[in-house]
Amino acid sequence: MTSEEKSSTNLARRKVAYLLRPPEKRHRFGINSLVVPYAGEPDTESSQVVSLFSGGRDGTIRGWSKKGENILNLEEHVDWVNDLLFLPSGVLVSCSSDTTVKVWDVKETVSVSEEFLVPRGSSNTLAEHTDYVKALTAVDRHRGIVASGSLDGKIVIWDLEKGEYQSVLGKGLQENTSVYCLASGGKSFGLEESSEQFLQSPEGSIIAAGSSDRVISLWDTRTRTRAVKLRGHRDIIRCLAMNEQGTLLLSGSSDGSTRVWDLRNLRCMLSFDVHIDSVWALAASKNFDWFLSGGRDGAVWKTELHTGDSVLMIAAVEDNSKYNHVLRVCMTPDEKSLWTSSLSSNIKYWESNKCFNDIHNQNSKDMNIKSRTSPISLRSVLSTSATDDPIFKEPYLAIRGEPGIVAKTVLNNRRHVLTCDSEGKVQLWDVSRGRLLQDFGNSRTMEDIQQEIDEMVVVPTWFHLVTRLGSLMVVLDPNVCFAAEVYASDAGLDVDSDEVKVNIGEHVLRGLFRNWHERYSKLLEGSPKTFYDEINSLSHSDPAESNQKQTAVLNNSNNLPPYEFPEDIPVIIIEEGTTRPLLRKLLKDFDGTEASYLPDWVLKCVRDEHSMSREIPKLSFYLKPAEGSGFPALVQSKLTAPRILRAKKLATYVANNIRTEIERLRCSSKGGKLPFEFSPTAELEIVCRDQVVPPKMSLIAIRRFIWKSPEDLELFYRRRNEAGKRTERK
Repeated sequence: MTSEEKSSTNLARRKVAYLLRPPEKRHRFGINSLVVPYAGEPDTESSQVVSLFSGGRDGTIRGWSKKGENILNLEEHVDWVNDLLFLPSGVLVSCSSDTTVKVWDVKETVSVSEEFLVPRGSSNTLAEHTDYVKALTAVDRHRGIVASGSLDGKIVIWDLEKGEYQSVLGKGLQENTSVYCLASGGKSFGLEESSEQFLQSPEGSIIAAGSSDRVISLWDTRTRTRAVKLRGHRDIIRCLAMNEQGTLLLSGSSDGSTRVWDLRNLRCMLSFDVHIDSVWALAASKNFDWFLSGGRDGAVWKTELHTGDSVLMIAAVEDNSKYNHVLRVCMTPDEKSLWTSSLSSNIKYWESNKCFNDIHNQNSKDMNIKSRTSPISLRSVLSTSATDDPIFKEPYLAIRGEPGIVAKTVLNNRRHVLTCDSEGKVQLWDVSRGRLLQDFGNSRTMEDIQQEIDEMVVVPTWFHLVTRLGSLMVVLDPNVCFAAEVYASDAGLDVDSDEVKVNIGEHVLRGLFRNWHERYSKLLEGSPKTFYDEINSLSHSDPAESNQKQTAVLNNSNNLPPYEFPEDIPVIIIEEGTTRPLLRKLLKDFDGTEASYLPDWVLKCVRDEHSMSREIPKLSFYLKPAEGSGFPALVQSKLTAPRILRAKKLATYVANNIRTEIERLRCSSKGGKLPFEFSPTAELEIVCRDQVVPPKMSLIAIRRFIWKSPEDLELFYRRRNEAGKRTERK
């Protein structure tokens, strides 16, 4: 296969998606990561200074002032943001389930300045992983060397200054082993063949990786090999923390325990069991003499490493038990306050008037706690003595998020979608225009509303929906995008004739990229021919065929009223089979230069104005006179027609085909009259299962909603009667 053919194949495999979410300043769904940046004046009250970065399951990164004001929004990821890392140079690093690592230069937003500068986009996108990237750690903060861990089992070490990876670790991991968390510290430890202990080396550092196989792997960045495995946990390792010297390691697991490891002797020193469920978050003090832990039980504990004393800091981060799971704990530099995030979209700030180091468990004397020289469970003691009196009763500040969509249903017209969010609110969306149509509130169920407003129509699926980010994402791919050819009036378009048809997916693409096409055309007007040829080579089509199709389209769907989209809708180009974004832009930011990113099938439809419509499937049925109607039978009673054909078309067909027979009957009857008065175009109606079919109902809709049988569809025609008129009016 030539390189040109490969390029064409790759373009054809790309998908287009657009997000039905207006610009927001709050998260939706859970918040996976929190990080406090290095700031020259951490205690400043300036509203221009970012005191906290958060990465959420809505795919966004947001910056917050100390007062909880949203002052920065970074929105390039197209899946969950799983971890954040801030470096002293003012660089923010993020990793996502879209398999990418992104680098953001945000130094101007974390220092006091007269002019507040907001970065327009990431400075680099690093793509080496093939699955969700779950964790980041700084191998060398000052040189910009970081590592990322992924569910693909690999650990990639990146040089941010060069914008490339240094090495890939983890190729020797067992199949289906996933990395969930990382930590690093100290100098690198080289492992001598003759010793089971680590010997310090003056180069590099050590990386600890927690994985799904319940093992903590220690990697030597100097030799790029896995030096040792630490075993002891009984479930997935969820979080890690290492001291700067690289001698002590904290680990939290889904088995509910937190362990302290001596990396010099490669053994577990202590095991704490204060949580009653999985431990998901750890934050250690600067001196590594105590740590905070948060878990699935919604509680945050402070534990002293030297005494083993544990005190309950927060009993429940959320009032709603459904969201009361701690995803991240982040301390302020003075170690007097902390931020927490949970499965809700809220961020909470808990402030103390004294350093956490001075907070001790007042009940420790009554507990008779022993020295921790070996693993010991404290669950039964601490859960009964300290849970009733947590240090923090209420948060000092709560940054409330937005509810996320938790349920959806596509209505029969395949343009409208009902959604229900985490607060029970039901809304109606038009995906063909990217707009919210109606808010029904939370007093009625989505099912009741659907029964009330849904139509008896059948339209093929032309899109897929994704609600993983808490909002509706409409995904278009060439396999289904052009499958829905319907009458334009059924597609919500204002047309004069009921005979005009439109391909919904094709019309949506032209509406979505209308502004891009106009700007692209203007660029071509003043561009040299070589530029035109380079861009146009992305579409391989015969010029004569192109002209013919352009003419056909201009005479039809291009003359229809366009679908108009809000300018602030994000459009995403994704490689098929991956979640990795090739391009993410707001509609208003498309400037005409994006042709190399757009799929070939989109270029043919929008730029080359090819008709992408497919042949409409046909449906076989029987059409017979109703019993007692007095009408003659058709010469051929079994027919085949496009499945979108309407009942009124069938009535017209019957009238035209029995006209001759009716004239014969009229002439043979006495007085030259029929037994009844009959005007074919006005008096015929179609009946199915003794139910009068509405004139605009299609064949496929009749089969779906009235016939309801796998057997061949049977329709009957008769003279319209009063009962039929009442049925139609109703």
